[in-house]
Amino acid sequence: MKIFLTESGTYTDLKNMISKYNRVKFKNMMNHIILISVVILVCQTFFAVRVSAKPTNETVVYQWVEHHFGPGIIPPFSFVYGTKKSSEFIKAWKFGGEKLKPSGSNTEEAIYTYSDPKSGFVVKCIVTCFTDFPEVEWVLKFSNTSEKNTPIIEMVNQTDISAILLV
Repeated sequence: MKIFLTESGTYTDLKNMISKYNRVKFKNMMNHIILISVVILVCQTFFAVRVSAKPTNETVVYQWVEHHFGPGIIPPFSFVYGTKKSSEFIKAWKFGGEKLKPSGSNTEEAIYTYSDPKSGFVVKCIVTCFTDFPEVEWVLKFSNTSEKNTPIIEMVNQTDISAILLV
């Protein structure tokens, strides 16, 4: 049996001494890895926030809205009117657009109107563009301006991904 003297005590075996040395070395290495990971995570978060605040976001948002809301364009929502899907007829409906006064410092709103002149059915889409982040949201409002009842309106899809992907 061999005995080794160390600063922290004695070891009866060289194997135990190497094992303890490796555990301490491994623990120090793991502490370094955790510290480096935290630094990388903080840097990524900082740079992600900095990138999202670029002024080009406003341009991207407006281009997206112009590309998805307009005359002759299938909007990024859908519904069934009577027995027909909105994608089959909405491009032929009367289209109108109106910008609203800004409600906040980082938003701009517009109302896009799709009207069926035959039945008096109107779909209003209130679109909010966020100028400090590339985000758009919209709310749909359906109304009947005619004296007659409209056909059944069903399967309203606020965000129709197929319409977004087709354009």
